[in-house]
Amino acid sequence: MFSLCLNILLSVVAVVTTQDMEYDSPVSLTIYHALDGQHWYEAGKTNLHNLNPGKISVPVSAMNKEISQALLGKCKEDEFMHIKTVIQTAVSKELEFLSFAKSCAFLQSPALLNVNVDHAGSIVSTSLSPSVNMGSIDEIIKPSTLDVNYVFKHPEIGPMPDTATYINRLDKEREAKERGSTQDNRSFFAKYWMYIVPVVLFVLLSGSANADASSGR
Repeated sequence: MFSLCLNILLSVVAVVTTQDMEYDSPVSLTIYHALDGQHWYEAGKTNLHNLNPGKISVPVSAMNKEISQALLGKCKEDEFMHIKTVIQTAVSKELEFLSFAKSCAFLQSPALLNVNVDHAGSIVSTSLSPSVNMGSIDEIIKPSTLDVNYVFKHPEIGPMPDTATYINRLDKEREAKERGSTQDNRSFFAKYWMYIVPVVLFVLLSGSANADASSGR
């Protein structure tokens, strides 16, 4: 039997152009874990006054012996462990995000909890995953701590369409049409095929009719 405690490590990675970005509004993060997705146990809590790139160590409460044994049992059964993140903002707005991963992932390596932040600095979603590929159940090491890494990611601006060049080209084409300077470089047949084809068909049909009339005489 082993004693398993949950030690949450917040790894704040700001994916933005500047490394001096801060959020003045304090944010409270409370972490809960559950083996069945229904009975939640508080694992740790911290208050973040700003989110600068770096690492923050958060002290958490230890799991009791019963939960420790249940976690190992869930791992052997290839079941999931659930994590609930409750976020309390400065304006008393409370948000809950649920994530889950294989129980063995918590015993074989630190788990990775991705926290997605929008352009305004508001947390919009979380996702839980093992930090490394899981091995077989024989590779389980009974650790004395269980780490969860928080990674704060900011949205990256994707490529923008070059609308200015496109609009400029449309304006030039419109001006050229208005001046009547647009030249038609198509061949003679390409220009007048709609007139040529009916004439050719008429000639062929007329010739065929004359041939039939001559043979009838």
